[in-house]
Amino acid sequence: MNIIEASRKLDMEVKIAINSYEDIFRWSKLHNVTMSVFLGSDPDNHYFRIFISKKNNKGVEDLIANYFNAIEKEEYFMITKLISDNIYNLIHEIGNIPSVALLETTIEMGKFIIRLRYNSDYKSNVSEIINRYITIPNFIDDLLITKSETGIDKFLLNKNKKIPLSVLKYTIPLDRYNMTYTEKMLEKTDSIAEAVGLYGDDDYFDVLIFSNEKIQEGENLKCISDKNNIYESHLNLTPLSGVRKRTNEHGIFRNFYISIKDNSIHLTFIISSYRIMEYIKILISEAIENNGKNIITIKTCSDYDPSLLN
Repeated sequence: MNIIEASRKLDMEVKIAINSYEDIFRWSKLHNVTMSVFLGSDPDNHYFRIFISKKNNKGVEDLIANYFNAIEKEEYFMITKLISDNIYNLIHEIGNIPSVALLETTIEMGKFIIRLRYNSDYKSNVSEIINRYITIPNFIDDLLITKSETGIDKFLLNKNKKIPLSVLKYTIPLDRYNMTYTEKMLEKTDSIAEAVGLYGDDDYFDVLIFSNEKIQEGENLKCISDKNNIYESHLNLTPLSGVRKRTNEHGIFRNFYISIKDNSIHLTFIISSYRIMEYIKILISEAIENNGKNIITIKTCSDYDPSLLN
């Protein structure tokens, strides 16, 4: 099984467009700028970290720096804004439904956009939550729920046109890793795991596992779609826990997939191209700090192409 095949098991896709009257949203519509968004929180507030690529938005750099108290980095500007409880709670509630995988959060044409995928076994669960938020005045502006027969491929092709993407593939040797029941099942079967719940900072990565065969449940491995062989679990990727924390602190949104074979953990990351080197620097420095040497073997770092997910 490859990543494209696995992603087809999530056969529904949702796009939710949410109203906002913040200046940065109106500005995005005026200048037709698409912005990546990473959600954060502290004990007192929930907030957006908004990222605007310099390379993809030449001609507006001075406006960003002068009007939005942006923090300027080498490749992008970052703006922090508080978000409403309604937005945070909507994402949190939907994210807790089995099979849901968050594709991205962006600002496009003056709207906050949430895109996610899920398996049709949970249509009623997703609809129930969305229906509650639709009744909030001036909140959800537009909603699109569609069948997703091509998996993640079409979404990535469309996103790549707006914000160019890169694919990073690397491996970690299994001798650095204490496998749990879930990892052993990944190694024994023709299965791929997709990381969900990216925003946590603990050692565990919540994952969906897609398989071409039945997997026996055990420990934290639970079947959530018997007919589609979809399971949920979490992986204790200790060698990556520091990477995860720092990547979240930097607000780098990523979609990533995990398989285990040939005595190695294989990871495939899809990240905005203007942030790929920032991620690699975090990855290598954490690997060296935590292990005394670099245990990461980079196999591929390339502009996005669907063939890289086969």
